Amino acid sequence: MLRSRLGLVLVVLVLAVRVESAEDPALARRLAGLDVYMEKVVKDWNGPGVGVGIVVKDRLVYAKGFGYRDHGQKLPFTSKTTQPIASNTKLFTALAAGLLVEDGKLEWDKPPATIRSGTSRTSRARSCSSGSSTSSRRSPCARLSSTRT
Repeated sequence: MLRSRLGLVLVVLVLAVRVESAEDPALARRLAGLDVYMEKVVKDWNGPGVGVGIVVKDRLVYAKGFGYRDHGQKLPFTSKTTQPIASNTKLFTALAAGLLVEDGKLEWDKPPATIRSGTSRTSRARSCSSGSSTSSRRSPCARLSSTRT
């Protein structure tokens, strides 16, 4: 099941990358055969259904469902069908982190907190324990000391 979901996600991503511009006069030609192909993918991968959306420059240029959202009741998968994405958010987060590493904005061996403020939570903890004021409820030291209790 995981293999089929990943395969379908990859198919959608590859197709989305190939479509470069909503103003491209060849858009219809580029999408020709997609319906037949996606029906074949659903059948070959033995998936119940899939929704495909292609966005180009912040504009939805293609949306269609294939197969069934509920195979037992034969309810069709449409462009309006919502589907839980399970643990795929972990994949998206890891991918985003990898892109930040490639851009030099993040390092795998440093805490992500260093991106936002330039200092890690550990260094803030050291400065708070060295006598920084915790009188203001909004101060980082006050927030840090309240999480220790």
